[in-house]
Amino acid sequence: MDKIDSCQAVGCELPIYQSHKQVWALKIAAIEKHGDGSATITPVEPGHAPFLVEAKFMPMHDPARPQVGWYFVQYTNGYKSFSPADAFEEGYTRICDCWPAFKNKQKAKGSEATNA
Repeated sequence: MDKIDSCQAVGCELPIYQSHKQVWALKIAAIEKHGDGSATITPVEPGHAPFLVEAKFMPMHDPARPQVGWYFVQYTNGYKSFSPADAFEEGYTRICDCWPAFKNKQKAKGSEATNA
């Protein structure tokens, strides 16, 4: 019995979490998979060039991931992942169109915490 089944068996619900992270993300218009396991992602948003995603970030266990229409997501700690559009759009609101400005904001937050 896994955690979800055991919780349902005793009548409790799983804890609920709300996302409060800020991430960099681009919606995927096209994916060109390469023989080495990497892929070139073409974003939907104008002004953003296609970019290479290394094989280590491409999910090898599920060839259906990622898909056109999903989001390529990078967290401030460098972790990269893919998210289906519905899940991403329900959990995130666009707040900034500029990754360098976002990174500088995060650095400033870190220095404020260090100086406090």
